Amino acid sequence: MPRPVPLTPAAFRRLALSLPGAEEAPHFARTSFRVGGRIFATMTPAGDEAMVPVRPPARALGMLRDAPDVFVDHGGWTRRLGSLGVRLARADGALVEALLREAHARVAAKARGAPAAGGRATATSRRPRRGPRRR
Repeated sequence: MPRPVPLTPAAFRRLALSLPGAEEAPHFARTSFRVGGRIFATMTPAGDEAMVPVRPPARALGMLRDAPDVFVDHGGWTRRLGSLGVRLARADGALVEALLREAHARVAAKARGAPAAGGRATATSRRPRRGPRRR
């Protein structure tokens, strides 16, 4: 069986920016890749790690459990939201590409206001809160 081919940081960037409407912008200490102003992936300045939201979050946890040398747990970002760190040099490029395309499609649908399959409710899709929160 052939060994998986990893994505270089340059290849990850090219792939992310090749997706429809994708733009690159800073996001704290990382580079973010956005569509419609919403982030669908980030990458560290060195390019050794990317973060991609995986849905459902249980799938991200399974991937982390099965390949802890490839995937990185980012605490609540991973456990609650499914945002999974990926060590690009160790990851199968085809898998990373599929995760990136899925994340882009999901975020692009939200940016257009269309319902996204498998996505969680966003602030704009929930009923507005009435009055102050009770403590």
